[in-house]
This record gives sequence, structure tokens and C-alpha cells, in this order.
Amino acid sequence: MSIMDVFWEFIYKYHPKIAFYDWLVDSQLIKREDIVNSKVRAMVPKGMIDINCFVFFYEGGTKNVVYLLQDKKAKTNIAIGLLKNDELVNAIKL
Repeated sequence: MSIMDVFWEFIYKYHPKIAFYDWLVDSQLIKREDIVNSKVRAMVPKGMIDINCFVFFYEGGTKNVVYLLQDKKAKTNIAIGLLKNDELVNAIKL
């Protein structure tokens, strides 16, 4: 499943009220140890060092950010979650 499919499935299932914003996406390669939230970091397998992090966001209003973590080769989805005003609302291990 593509990152967009995973994102929209997550949004429509868990957060339909924010589905109609004009979402933008950015990505970067990060280190497991650089994940600030300990609950999210715990979802990443211990031996995995580099992670692709896709961040979905929109401009204006409440600061809602959806992140999707994948392995370095972008073949395996690890977790997806919503941060609202920098606080974890929910996260799902994929």
C-alpha cells in the first residue's frame, strides 16, 4: 500500500474531521534515537537505525501533524500517528 493510501485510511478511520484540509507532505531520513516521543520510538524495531519519516501537515488552524514511519528502503510501514499541538493523540503500529 502506498504512503498516501496508508495516510488516507488512517485519517478516514480515526480522524475524519480533519480529512478535508489541504494536506502537504514532507519526508526525511531520521535516526531511531532522534524520535522524541518514547512511545513512538518503541514502535520501531530495536535493530533499525535509519527510518524514513513522512510528515503530513496543513497550514493554519490547530497544529495537526500526521507522521508515517517506514524502513530505510521504504518497503515496510512501521507506524502512523497523529500529533496535535506536539502531543501524541494516537499511534498505530503497522
